[in-house]
Amino acid sequence: MKTQRYHSYNGHCFGAWAVACCILLATMAACVWADDAVPSQDAQPSLTELGLEELMNIEVISASKKLQKLSETPAVVFVITRDDIRRHGYRTLAEAMRQVIGMYVGSDRIFNYLGVRGLARPGDVNTRILLLLDGHRINNAIFDTAMLGEDLSLDIESIERIEVVKGPGSALWGTNALMAVINVITQKGSGTDTRRTVVEHGTHARRKAFVEYGSVYDSGLEVCGSFSSLDSNGQGHIYFPEFDNPATNYGVAEGIDDERATRGYVSASYKGLTFLFNRGKQKKVIPTAPYGGVFNVDGTFQTEERGFAELSYERDVLRSHSGKLLFRLYQDEHEYNGNYLLDIAAPTLATFNGATTSKWWGSELRYSQDISARLSVICGIEYQKSTELCALAYLADPYYRLAQLLDSSFELRSYYLQADAALSDSIRLVAGTRLDDYSTFGKAWSPRVALIYSPSSSTALKLLYGEAFRAPNEYERNYCSDFFQTGNTDLRPEEMATTELVWEQKVGRDSRLVTSMFHYRLNDLITQVMTPGGVVRFENVGGVASDGVGIQIESRLANGLTGYFGLTGLHARDANGQPISNSPRLVLNGGISIPLMPGKVYLTPDVQYISRRKTLSGGNVHSWAVANLTIEARDVSRDLDMSFSIYNLLDEEVFVPARADNVQDQIPQDRRTFRLQLTRRF
Repeated sequence: MKTQRYHSYNGHCFGAWAVACCILLATMAACVWADDAVPSQDAQPSLTELGLEELMNIEVISASKKLQKLSETPAVVFVITRDDIRRHGYRTLAEAMRQVIGMYVGSDRIFNYLGVRGLARPGDVNTRILLLLDGHRINNAIFDTAMLGEDLSLDIESIERIEVVKGPGSALWGTNALMAVINVITQKGSGTDTRRTVVEHGTHARRKAFVEYGSVYDSGLEVCGSFSSLDSNGQGHIYFPEFDNPATNYGVAEGIDDERATRGYVSASYKGLTFLFNRGKQKKVIPTAPYGGVFNVDGTFQTEERGFAELSYERDVLRSHSGKLLFRLYQDEHEYNGNYLLDIAAPTLATFNGATTSKWWGSELRYSQDISARLSVICGIEYQKSTELCALAYLADPYYRLAQLLDSSFELRSYYLQADAALSDSIRLVAGTRLDDYSTFGKAWSPRVALIYSPSSSTALKLLYGEAFRAPNEYERNYCSDFFQTGNTDLRPEEMATTELVWEQKVGRDSRLVTSMFHYRLNDLITQVMTPGGVVRFENVGGVASDGVGIQIESRLANGLTGYFGLTGLHARDANGQPISNSPRLVLNGGISIPLMPGKVYLTPDVQYISRRKTLSGGNVHSWAVANLTIEARDVSRDLDMSFSIYNLLDEEVFVPARADNVQDQIPQDRRTFRLQLTRRF
């Protein structure tokens, strides 16, 4: 019966989501019938129109689950706007992350991996980063994956802004928020340019079509939705020296780097009631022959499908004390299917198929209030129930063998409280904690405290301390196979403690300087080890400590000139004091967007430098610097915009450390590529 469930999953889920969308669209149609659609006269200005002075006063929600100015947040927060995405030609969320000080990305040609403060374990699927979409957790329930590439269920064109909170965030958000919290804020109907179509073409036969519609109606209903389809052949020839022999095409993988993706989202809000729907599916052909697979033979690929629906209601209570009450209810689903060709049944090839499905639902009740002119609090309770966490695997062609690898569920109850007290006109103390109670391993506490000194409106000094954790996920605890992996239900959570000193300074009217010094220690690191029986399992082994200093300056001038420059020095090491893998000592990033014709034409080069990194085998990936260039022209003709980007402008050879299940020690990245994009507004 469980095998049948996997085969019918797509059809059933698509039908359920289609019915939900039809109901929503019918409701919208009724409102449109009653009131003609007109642009809202009260819409807030887009972030694309703001200079730095206004942007620094923009309120972000990701640091404290309530709106705060950047300088008031008890953390280091960076905002990437929709205008940044357009001018720099970012194609994915992973690419946008290179604009944040000290962050670096790489791809094993399956997933995109994000390094933060020197920590990016090869093969870890971003489990130490919490990814949110409009405040909704995107990390899935079995693997805890944070998807940052084309596997993200939202197209980057649908993003209004990205809030990046560096450092521990478990005190409010719970598990996974060790290194950073990334909150992707979607376009709303009141935004600018929400009625448009986008088409693009690029190297490797990359083709994408995108359509978006948003509006605010006289009735107060605000709607926005988008759909996109991506198709790419990937790099046609990829050389891997580990396979360089006549039997394996002299190490060249040909025509097996394809990628397909479809994504859509809908948001609708009316008088405090908000509905969100998001769904995406991606298929990625894998050229690296992982898990001992067959090299240069088409047939090894994986698919991921992710979706959620959320209904929330927020209202003002005790308006004299700025009281706000929010309740939300959500349901999520995720499906993974991996198909791998293995040479274990010569002269024919065997097919190994691994499939997982996960379903969970949850709710949150949140309340915030100003107790007095100098004291405000926010508190909340959350509940999550994972109702179906399953994994099957089977060998087929030429024989069939079924294995039930995972069949579990769990519950999570969470409680959090944070207080913000003004000790004087220039000193604030923020303190909070969260208790997460898992039905699997028990309780986890996550405290944090921040002392913020603001001697003037242009200066903020922050002393931050926080503890965060990552719960062992179901893949690590319960995934069992008699031929390659066994579970470990005794796993303990990873725990991290971070101390940080931050200086934020506004320089003139147009620039912001952020300097940070930090130290963190990560204990009970969950790592895959080989057992005496010859199979692997996850165990709590050792830890990681890191010290670092970073400085970034960003400018947004009145004439439209924008730029950023960041430099980060890192020293991450294991329990024995040795450098850890995939951890550079130096990360440099910078970019400038020059208005050749203000408001019309922008020339935007950017560059990132990464020092050499250690691989899992003990070797080194050489240092590299990659430059990109985008030219954007707006209103080329009536309501038509054009953008042309060149990535890896100087055609540098770039490698990243490979994961443990690869034969390769290093994975090559794309050489020089381009993208042409046309946008028509209507």
